[in-house]
Parts: sequence; structure tokens; C-alpha cells
Amino acid sequence: MTLQCLHNQQWSTVKGHCKRVHCSHPVAKGTASVVVISGEADAGSGQYHFGNRLLVTCKHGRHLKGSSTILVCQADGQWTGQPPVCESQCDTVCLNGGSCNSNNRKCTCQPGYSGDRCQHAHCILPCLHGGTCIAPYRCACRPGRTGERCQTPVCDQPCLNGGRCVSPNVCTCPHGTVGPSCRKRSDIFSSRG
Repeated sequence: MTLQCLHNQQWSTVKGHCKRVHCSHPVAKGTASVVVISGEADAGSGQYHFGNRLLVTCKHGRHLKGSSTILVCQADGQWTGQPPVCESQCDTVCLNGGSCNSNNRKCTCQPGYSGDRCQHAHCILPCLHGGTCIAPYRCACRPGRTGERCQTPVCDQPCLNGGRCVSPNVCTCPHGTVGPSCRKRSDIFSSRG
């Protein structure tokens, strides 16, 4: 804005206008959370203003590399300091709820998982009929099988007349019935008049 003292000892008309200084959403490398700790801001839209103070924290399993966790929006629309960087505390990303042990930089796995990244699931009881353990106590079954351990066969057509599904799409029929789904009555044992 400009204002001048004129030769008649009066002030000139004000030229220009005031505009609030904005800072863009701070760039943080890695997985970080940003919390406004002072000033008015609309963090959801990324609108930060001169004087806003932000606290930068890293998500679980990561730590902040650099000197400051607090950023301040300056009059030139830039943030103080270097952009924060959240680094993994481990040499690799821990999976399935595993957490990084900062002492040895290795993953500590949840019960039921193992491996350097907690990538291997273990089933206490083994999966049956070619099923694969995908999480503790959880098997992925091959087609034609179901159940916690893939122990139950599936028959696409239900077994009728008291028949039992004993293998994928195989029914064992009770006495007096025959066919793939025990639908037909057997007349082999019926009496003829």
C-alpha cells in the first residue's frame, strides 16, 4: 500500500490493498501428521496463514530426521527450516501390525506372524487339503473346500434325501438313493408285485 504526503499537507488517496499471507501445506517426506498448535488455519483445505505454528510428528514406526518438529509460516509465505523427513526406523517396512524395534532396527511381529518384515502368517493348526495360511487361524481354501482349516467339502448341487457331501461335488447317498446328488430313488431293492 502507498500513501504520500502532498504539497498541500494532505495525504494522498490510499493505493493498493492488504492481502493476508498464506503458506501452502508443508511438504513432509515420508508419512507425517501435521497439527496446528497456534493461529487460525484450515488444515483440511491446506490454508495456513502468517504466524501459524505447526507441530510435525511421524507415524508409528518412523522418526523425524532434522532439527525441528515445529514449523512457522513466515511473512514471505515460506515455512521456517527445512522440510521435515520421516524415516523408517527399520531397514524395511513392518507388515501385519508389526512394529519397529529402534534398538536393533528390526521388526517385532504380532503373535501369529514371523519373518524379517512380519510377512509370514502361522496357523496353529495346519490348513488342510492344499489350503494356505493367510493370517493366524485363517486359511485360504482351494476351490471345493471351506471352513477355518479347509476341512469342509463343498458340493455345488446340494446332497438330497439325507445324502452327505464327502468330497468336492461328491455325495455319499443313503440306502435307497443314487445319483450325483442322491436325487433318484433306487428301485433295486423295491419289491415287485
